[in-house]
Amino acid sequence: MLLLVMLLAQVVPSSDEEPVTAVPSGNVLGIHKLWEELNSACRKLPYDSPDGWFVCHRRDVVSVELSRLGWCFTYMGLEIKWEMCPRR
Repeated sequence: MLLLVMLLAQVVPSSDEEPVTAVPSGNVLGIHKLWEELNSACRKLPYDSPDGWFVCHRRDVVSVELSRLGWCFTYMGLEIKWEMCPRR
C-alpha cells in the first residue's frame, strides 16, 4: 500500500493541466476518478516518451489497486466500465 501511495504522489502534471493528486486508501470513487484522469492522459501522450510511460505506468498501478479492492473493468466499445468483480 505504501508503494502505491508513493507512486500516486509522484505525478508530474503538464503545465496546462491541473495536478493529479494521490487518493486516500479506501476512497473508491476517488481512485476511479484518478484512474480516469490517468487513462485520459495516457491516451494523449506517446507511450515511448518518458512522460507517457510514467503516466501509463501509474494508471496500471491504480488498476492493480482497484482490482485488489474487488473491482474489474470491461470494454464496451471504446468505453471502459468499472464494476464489482463477480464472486467465485
